[in-house]
Amino acid sequence: SAMYRFVQSHEPFFIYILGKFLIPLGQNSLYTYILHGILIFFIHLWIPAGTTMLVNFLLTATTLAIIWLAIQNKFLFKIIPR
Repeated sequence: SAMYRFVQSHEPFFIYILGKFLIPLGQNSLYTYILHGILIFFIHLWIPAGTTMLVNFLLTATTLAIIWLAIQNKFLFKIIPR
């Protein structure tokens, strides 16, 4: 609850810093959820289970960047519901 209060009290700052990244993901949440599931499924097929925390972080950040770029380019918007 302390983290929630902190973020809530500094909400304008977080919107200014992260808004351009998080708002499109939230507005297209079903599209993001479906695409994330597909990408994570294929990533886990190629990456071994014993990877380090840094590798997992980089894979997650890359996956989120790919999804954000797909939203910006309206990739598969006619096929996947938003």
